[in-house]
Amino acid sequence: MADSAKREQWKEFLDEFQTESDRSCAVLGAAFLDEQLRSLLEAFIVDDPKRIAELFDGVGAPLSSFSAKIQMAYALGFVSPSELRDLELIRKVRNEFAHDLHGVIFATPSVASRCAELTGCNVVAGSIGGLGPRSRFTVSVAMLANWVALRRLGIRDARRQVQGEVKVGWPIATEPEAPAQGTPAAN
Repeated sequence: MADSAKREQWKEFLDEFQTESDRSCAVLGAAFLDEQLRSLLEAFIVDDPKRIAELFDGVGAPLSSFSAKIQMAYALGFVSPSELRDLELIRKVRNEFAHDLHGVIFATPSVASRCAELTGCNVVAGSIGGLGPRSRFTVSVAMLANWVALRRLGIRDARRQVQGEVKVGWPIATEPEAPAQGTPAAN
């Protein structure tokens, strides 16, 4: 996808994301970060569409869940400990909205408490004053999505390559022979 199309998609997402209900905002924000993490990981691993699909798609795929993508991005050094913590908090907020059938809003004490722990929004919070739970969530999602996208751009040349096959008859490295007894060893 061209950069201009990605920018337009990002703008459209932000417009929709900020005007949705609390439940939709929480689910959409986490889903967007989930996709950003997938794109980051796909940009790094070998370019093999069949294997990528096996990693990310379907029940039981090792990287199909938001949680697994978060953990892998951290394990590969793509997110910092504070970003890991914010991603986990956003995942927990999403889960609360997704699994409680009624009555959850950003002002719900458990949700508001998790949003109060988010630190990604502190980058801009000082310049615009105190943020409520929903604003802390939306700003943190936007900041994390930007950081992940920038890291994806930064690893363009780091994509892993499939290793060549070992050829029969390649020389095998051996230990150097020990010097004959009574002969000084070469330094």
